[in-house]
Order: sequence, then C-alpha cells, then structure tokens
Amino acid sequence: MPINQAALNKLKPKVKTGHPPLWKSPEQLQILIDKYFSDREASDTPLTISGMALALDCDIDTIWNYERKDAFSGTIKKAKRRLSDHMEQRLYGNQVAGPIFWLKNAGWTDKQEQNVNVSGTMAVEVVSFAPKKLSTGIKKGAKSK
Repeated sequence: MPINQAALNKLKPKVKTGHPPLWKSPEQLQILIDKYFSDREASDTPLTISGMALALDCDIDTIWNYERKDAFSGTIKKAKRRLSDHMEQRLYGNQVAGPIFWLKNAGWTDKQEQNVNVSGTMAVEVVSFAPKKLSTGIKKGAKSK
C-alpha cells in the first residue's frame, strides 16, 4: 500500500521559521518610538525615519514589514504621521527642499489635478486635405523607357 505523503505532512508539527520578533508587543515598540521622539526633540535634532530605525536597532525595511503586521500597524502608522508632521512644520522655515523631498517619498504629491466638465453642444467641422500631386520627374511629352 503506498504512503500518502499529504497525510504524513499533516501529522508533522508546524515549525515557525524566520527571525524572532524584535518587539514582544506594540506597547513595547511604542515606548521605544516615544523615547526616540523625546530624545530628538530635546536635542533639537530633526526627526527622520533613518534615525528612528537606528534608535530601534533595525533597518527601515523592518519598520515597513512591521507596518504590515496587524498588531503593529497602528503603532508604525502613528510614528509615520509624527514624522510627516515634523517635516510639514519644517516647510515654514528657510530651507524646504529636504522636507519636500521627504514628503514626496512619503506619498505626498505636488501635482495639480483639474476636473473640467463640459455640457452643451459643440460643432465640429471636418476638413479634408488632398495630398499634393507628386511629380514623377518625367517631362510632358517625354517617352519613358
């Protein structure tokens, strides 16, 4: 009798793979994020996503990955809103290129959208153009070979 591999796989214990979580709970992460913000604000140092990643001892991609986890999503989104708020406030200073760059990378846009609604009738006149008669290079009355 052949062995049913699918049935055997169901009997195997499931093993979690990957790295262990960096933070045990969203509350623990929030405490670390709050410390980053208070330390930076106390030293009058600009708030940045890279600075937050350094303070959390991870890379930026890890922060984005945790944003996709339901338990941590709200915590990460709140931190991003605080960073955006900081950059928005810096727009009122003399040097705004950096904050504008950051905000654009954070999904902001400076394009203008215009909606135009036209109602009523419009008359369109179609004009056709006939191509010019092409010269064959043969003089009238000349015989072609």
